[in-house]
Amino acid sequence: MTKGLKLVFGFSLFLLAACATSGGKFGKIYPGMTSDQVAQTMNKGPTKVNQFSEGYAAWYFGEDQCLLMQQDKVVAKNVTEEKAEIEAWGLGGVTRSQKAECIPPGYKSTAKVERTIETPFGTVKH
Repeated sequence: MTKGLKLVFGFSLFLLAACATSGGKFGKIYPGMTSDQVAQTMNKGPTKVNQFSEGYAAWYFGEDQCLLMQQDKVVAKNVTEEKAEIEAWGLGGVTRSQKAECIPPGYKSTAKVERTIETPFGTVKH
């Protein structure tokens, strides 16, 4: 194996492990956990918090993971969902991505939907 190929392989393994680790921590969160338990499980606090009425708050960990908290406890969680809409046999395709959103009952969704179009000439996000 060449040195360059070893570096690419090693870096790929590192990225895979990093993704598995962060997803694994979020996967350990369940309804009823307190904010302190969440921070301890994630080894950090949220990157963004949206406050709502009736003691609700949305905790975001990046753009792809969120928790709906009420009275300092987890009541729901959500992650960004990606779905391949069209695949063109190695020539590209369209992927639909709905960003994670946590809102209390009675609030209107403002979830972002992003489409990524991959072609042999480049990638376009819409």
